[in-house]
Amino acid sequence: MLDRKRKAKDMAALDQTLCNALEGLWSKAGRWPIEGVDPAGRDVSILGQTFHADGYIPKLGAYVLLGVDNNEPGGLKTPGQSSYMNSNVKDKRLLFQAFCSSPVIYLKNYKEAAGSVDAIKHLATSCPKFNYEVQGELGGQPIMDAFYSSASFMENLGLDVIEAVKKMKLTNDDPDRRFFAALSIFWNRFQDMLRDMSPPVMTFNAMFAMFSERGALNLRVIPPHVLQPMTTLMIDEFQDVGANTISWVRATFAEIERRNMRVLTDGPPAYASLMAVGDYWESIYG
Repeated sequence: MLDRKRKAKDMAALDQTLCNALEGLWSKAGRWPIEGVDPAGRDVSILGQTFHADGYIPKLGAYVLLGVDNNEPGGLKTPGQSSYMNSNVKDKRLLFQAFCSSPVIYLKNYKEAAGSVDAIKHLATSCPKFNYEVQGELGGQPIMDAFYSSASFMENLGLDVIEAVKKMKLTNDDPDRRFFAALSIFWNRFQDMLRDMSPPVMTFNAMFAMFSERGALNLRVIPPHVLQPMTTLMIDEFQDVGANTISWVRATFAEIERRNMRVLTDGPPAYASLMAVGDYWESIYG
């Protein structure tokens, strides 16, 4: 969540400049404003930051975002920025479609805007707004949060989300059957979205998994000076450590042993060591 908020803050800082540049391109092409669309747009709060929609359609209650038409010169950059307009537009569209509570219409080219409002209203998309309670949970959550929480819990157990869902043996009358089928679709697309962001974003669990026992080969390219501090490690609140973190620790120490690394001391070199501090009565994973 911190990464998303940081990304939103960075994008909000250049948003007005991006809007002005896009609306300028569309106006020059004779495609803006569009009849039935209020070109004044609206301010929209997303992840605590203020963004501006290029337009607003009152009768649909929908925000309008403009894209960079393919006929425009390639490599256009957002004025005053080193980033490309196409990349900034894509990131903004993803934020609106994921977190905006109202319908969003994204016009990616001039052709899509050639018709009336009635002709473009089919492009409206909106973020799901209903709550869902997975069996065993203490209460319901917005569906997007429920997807993320369930997937994160699987990863905390050291499981690959997509593979774990495939191996589930849920009966046809299980109320969660459709939820987990949808979760698999969501998680696959969510990972694609994070990779496509500029710069790419990774979840906390994904970073551990990349250097866990399943990704042990990745550890072999880590420079010695990065691994050296890990040769003396203390983990506090150990009862709350998930299987993914355990796998990362095991893989890291296996790599330290493979390289025959030693702890640098004032005396003779010592072997790598791990100290864990925790209370098993408080374990959240049992």
